[in-house]
Amino acid sequence: MNDNNKKIKDDENVEFVLFNSYSFSRLLLIFKFLNNGILLIQVYLNSLIDNRNRNRIMFGLFYGFWKYFFNKKEYFTLILGLDGAGKTTLLEEIKTKYTKTPGLKHIMPTVGLNIGRIIYEDVKLIFWDLGGQVDLRSIWDKYYNSVHAVIYVVDSTDQERMEESKSELEKIMTNPDLRDVPILLFFNKRDLPDAQSTDVLSSAFKTVILNYKSTDVNSRNVQLQPLIANTGQGLNEGMMWLTDNLKKNARVVETE
Repeated sequence: MNDNNKKIKDDENVEFVLFNSYSFSRLLLIFKFLNNGILLIQVYLNSLIDNRNRNRIMFGLFYGFWKYFFNKKEYFTLILGLDGAGKTTLLEEIKTKYTKTPGLKHIMPTVGLNIGRIIYEDVKLIFWDLGGQVDLRSIWDKYYNSVHAVIYVVDSTDQERMEESKSELEKIMTNPDLRDVPILLFFNKRDLPDAQSTDVLSSAFKTVILNYKSTDVNSRNVQLQPLIANTGQGLNEGMMWLTDNLKKNARVVETE
């Protein structure tokens, strides 16, 4: 939006935008272009078909335009992991990278729920970042029926709590409410000198994954991805995998 456009608020504190003459002229040109294009299509259809079929085709055409631009599929994703793993840093980097609103630079521990919304490729993604403190993990499963995917963040430097992190992941993977839900594991903080190697982490967590898949073959896709949440390195690869698997997931969720 042009910086010269003015924002005002009404008595109920609802914000409106007053377009300047330049922005308004651009909008008129866009509407004129779209209108002329539709008129040309209508003229062409008139030469080919009768009124009844023409109306049916025009309705389908307008519906197609509306569906493409406005009716994007929504997917809900939980961001889980132990406290300090970098979940909120990841969410803020997602906001910065894929929206026009910069994420927060100073991250505080999550004590409730952080929400992020983006449009990636042709889908809407809604992220729920939950606190990872011990007393907050008991509420994680309250959200399981309402999500299409899970992102699990691991602190690559936290060797003392690696077994604890694996244990929490195992609880997630064995919960029946998350059956068929794709899980993306981000091994975060790869830039720090005390980070464990990707090979060591992959080997450790694959044990959890393979133990579960041995009793639930092909029920879920799991991806392991190195990440530096502060810079977004590794984020694109994870997002592409996540989006591809979300599109394949026909799961119906409870959003209320």
